[in-house]
Amino acid sequence: MPSLLWCSLVLSVASARPTLEELVAVVSVRSAVVSPDGATLAYVTDKSGALELWTLRLDGKSAPQQRTSQKQEVSGVAWSPDSKTLVFEMDEGGNERTDLFQLVAAGGTPTRLTSTTQLAEAGVEFSRTGDRMVFLADPGQPFRFNVNTRVVATGKDTRHTFETINVSHAVWRPDAKQIAATVSPDDQQGEVLLLDLVANTQRKLPPPQHKGMAAVVGYLPDGRLLTQATNALGFLQLATLDTTSGRYTFVGPGDWDLDDVDLAHNGAVLLSRNVHGVSEVLLLDRVEATPQLLWRGGLVGDVSLSADGKTATFVRETAKEPDGIFLWRAAGGASNPLVPVVPPDAGTLDLAALQPFSVETFVSFDGTKVDGFLMAPSHAGLGTPPPAVVMVHGGPNGQTRDAFSATAHVLSQAGFLVVSPNYRGSTGYGRAFEDLNNHDWGGGDLKDITSVVEQLAKAGRLDARRVGIMGGSYGGYMTLRAITAVPGVFAAAVDSYGMPDLVADYQITESRFGTWYVTEMGTPTTHPELFRDRSPIHGMDKVVTPLLVLQGANDTNVPKEESDLVVAALKKRKATVDYAVYPNEGHGFTRRENRLDAARRTVAWMLRHLGKTAAAPKR
Repeated sequence: MPSLLWCSLVLSVASARPTLEELVAVVSVRSAVVSPDGATLAYVTDKSGALELWTLRLDGKSAPQQRTSQKQEVSGVAWSPDSKTLVFEMDEGGNERTDLFQLVAAGGTPTRLTSTTQLAEAGVEFSRTGDRMVFLADPGQPFRFNVNTRVVATGKDTRHTFETINVSHAVWRPDAKQIAATVSPDDQQGEVLLLDLVANTQRKLPPPQHKGMAAVVGYLPDGRLLTQATNALGFLQLATLDTTSGRYTFVGPGDWDLDDVDLAHNGAVLLSRNVHGVSEVLLLDRVEATPQLLWRGGLVGDVSLSADGKTATFVRETAKEPDGIFLWRAAGGASNPLVPVVPPDAGTLDLAALQPFSVETFVSFDGTKVDGFLMAPSHAGLGTPPPAVVMVHGGPNGQTRDAFSATAHVLSQAGFLVVSPNYRGSTGYGRAFEDLNNHDWGGGDLKDITSVVEQLAKAGRLDARRVGIMGGSYGGYMTLRAITAVPGVFAAAVDSYGMPDLVADYQITESRFGTWYVTEMGTPTTHPELFRDRSPIHGMDKVVTPLLVLQGANDTNVPKEESDLVVAALKKRKATVDYAVYPNEGHGFTRRENRLDAARRTVAWMLRHLGKTAAAPKR
């Protein structure tokens, strides 16, 4: 039976069971920002099939309006201080070379602010008077961003920094005489860069903890700088910075990582934090105030405050409920109910038929505690105990959360147990845990994954002969590492844009990720044996697992030539391998038709090789 037909039949056995098409058609929402006057919401959604810009008047009467129809990926939305103009980023073709566009909020069509094919511009913030913008651009070296400003009236740009490592989070001081930004080689350690635009001077202030992070949020009304900084426990916490003395003062809760923070002009702070994989949304009238809990549950992002701090919005999702945008108004206090101004859009999907994520803690091979997110199969049609698919998150500085995953649901609805461990190296559990796989990619982290699988098999919760593995980016690397380092453990694999040869990956992406590699693995020069040992390309002769490879043609993060290496090596051995390349995608698939095709191929591959009649893998 053809595998894609098999997939369709399995997902439509019961009329109440969600179909693959329904699951992938669930609408995604991101980049939500409320206007400074609190009257309008701007956001990006793929409701039309691609990630386009939409706006909504928050008067309770208006309907959302689609403002772009570019069929490209829109992101990075910024409002002018008078709430009349929007600036956004657009990535044409998925190559991450974003240009800036402008749109009048009241109507009209977008106009280009930049037109560069080799450069990227991003991270816009207007000055309080609206006459200038600060933004990030990489004219000197791709993906090495530096601070630039533009005079809005004339379009004249000025480059202010010439850093050799990445600059991010650039913000204006209210008087527009100073800009603060973060300088970081790896997004794990970083310092504050202060640009005095009057004296034309620059200075750097180190983070409060050695090799820690100080990520800029914005200026408080009294002139202090608000940051997200690494505290003594290794978590990201709010901290104020006296820019004269360089002294940090930690404020707010610090026992879990902050995810997202927004600062109102009046000093109010809205934040989401990651409590054991679940989001909490907190509002502080001022940084020293007692936090008010607005929401707990699922995954929250894109927290946004109006200028006066009286209107808050954020994007919220759970494993059983897709993205929605929720509104909170100050009238009524913290107990004021949240309003779903852009409700979750699941189309015809019956959300009640979906399985939730459960979180369990496992003790790994060396005693390290590792959380695993589990989604049970929706039926026992593939046997008891069921086959399982391990979904490995990317990063490695990433984390599986209680969030909606169409892929997880597709597999669950097909009859698989879905297992997604937060292996060592994952974020959200403190800096010490995040650093555990530094210079050990595909070592202890892979053992964490196999340890979770072994414990579930021993408990009779999965069929050890029928376990698949899949992931994207670093998750793709871990998939390749698994089928080469522990051949026979996994009976099917799907690698999405993973790195097979760490030496080649370093050389191809050094201009972008070289300093990050130093932290994570060193370099091929400093650690040649480690790079060779942990590169899956050198173990292709050991592969007994059928492999499906998925790749975006325009990927600049893990370029297509890396996946080509894997496929060529396996075809040379006449191993079981299939390959799908998406010509209009980059690092991750954003167009609905491509996500649908990738999901179809993935579940069909797993059904073909892990179905009830699948043979046990070779040991």
